Amino acid sequence: MAEIVISNLVQHYGNVLAVDGVSLRVNDGELVSLLGPSGCGKSTTLAALAGLERPTSGSIIVGGVPFFDSSKGIYLPPEARNCGLVFQSYALWPHMSVIDNCAFALKLRKISKADQKKRVMDALELVEMQSFGDRFPYQLSGGQQQRVALARTLTYEPTILLLDEPLSNLDAKLRERARSWLRSLQKKVGLTTVFVTHDQSEALAMSDRVAVMNGGKIIQYDTPQAIYDQPKDRFVADFIGSSVLLRTRVAAHNGDSHTLILPDGQQITLQITYPAKQDELIDVAIRAETLNLIAGTPARPTRALKGQISNASYLGSHYECDFTVGQVPLRIETTIPLESIGSGELWAELTDTRYAAFPA
Repeated sequence: MAEIVISNLVQHYGNVLAVDGVSLRVNDGELVSLLGPSGCGKSTTLAALAGLERPTSGSIIVGGVPFFDSSKGIYLPPEARNCGLVFQSYALWPHMSVIDNCAFALKLRKISKADQKKRVMDALELVEMQSFGDRFPYQLSGGQQQRVALARTLTYEPTILLLDEPLSNLDAKLRERARSWLRSLQKKVGLTTVFVTHDQSEALAMSDRVAVMNGGKIIQYDTPQAIYDQPKDRFVADFIGSSVLLRTRVAAHNGDSHTLILPDGQQITLQITYPAKQDELIDVAIRAETLNLIAGTPARPTRALKGQISNASYLGSHYECDFTVGQVPLRIETTIPLESIGSGELWAELTDTRYAAFPA
């Protein structure tokens, strides 16, 4: 078992509070992402887990072993934690072959040559790089270097795997393939994994659960689907996906069905997550994929907004448009050729069954 339990972790750098009371439980075999903007504390939390930073207070337990406990004076040094760590920079020795890079940590641990060879070849086979053993880092692509760095980590059979933005140096297409491959590998080896990223697509695609961080705190910790569909607050709603917060006033409500008035006087009726009261100002999170562009009169006027396209970008498979309602630009995606719309009325139909909403 390699369950990770972090309790009330605090990290000060002088007067700067980098990590503010983080508590997190990662189940055995799970892949959990720490997701957030730069400076939110995710990499510092990972460094504390690896032993590269000594926290100010709190505790870290991995597989039942206390790595750190400020109340008991426990601090296990990095070399005693057996954590596999892969950074944004793969840190491969340029003068060593792939095999020698992978065997380096085993030599330091005085593993027998026979066992070294077996572990290295097994790890290279796992990452599908067994035929590249004699090559040097400069002869490899970025994706191949990333696989070698991961293989090197797997050779010494770590208890847990810690990944600090390991895909950020790859180009867009390679990055997409790499995250699929990395997730498949993690499931295959069954290692409990903590993955740090600022890329929401990576976090949603790869994780069993996601911890969204901001200001040194975990704001929401849940499955990717729950975080996307049920954001806890406006920060999560704004950070995950392409949402626009639409300011409205509640004109009437019946259960979770609310009739809302926009600043320009338009009215819509939606099911929302927040139990708003009569005349209360609320912000409704509107995502691009929940809007359907309509030229002409909508079939359901109470679930549509009248506006105009103020800006549009052609992205090959679709157009991405700013659809301005009053003074508010909503983001909308459509496959309708914009040149065919003409100068008639334009509406955005709201197609989702339920929308996240927050007090203004």
